[in-house]
Amino acid sequence: MHRLGRPLKEAAEGHRVMLGLRVSADVKNKLDEAARKSGRSQSQEAEIRLQKTFDAEELAMMMFQRDQNLVEYFRDEMRRFAKAITHHTPELLEAAEQEARNQTDMFGYGKS
Repeated sequence: MHRLGRPLKEAAEGHRVMLGLRVSADVKNKLDEAARKSGRSQSQEAEIRLQKTFDAEELAMMMFQRDQNLVEYFRDEMRRFAKAITHHTPELLEAAEQEARNQTDMFGYGKS
């Protein structure tokens, strides 16, 4: 796909660069009002708001990664738990059956 407009130029770190963009009248009016309330210029307000969207996106990605790590952790824990239960099930069943026999014997159930 061919891009319209001037070629993009790389911005030098630490330098301020001109950014031309078109926005709707509604967005311009909101930006003007926000700039007025904050005491910033329209440019400063726009830059701050743009930066906040990038910061929010980065935070969302970090939270998503954290959540993915938690899901993986709990999945691993459940696998270990399932493996432990499966491994010990015959012993646990035998112990439970023996305990049931002991209780039966203790209270005299099943004896004639």
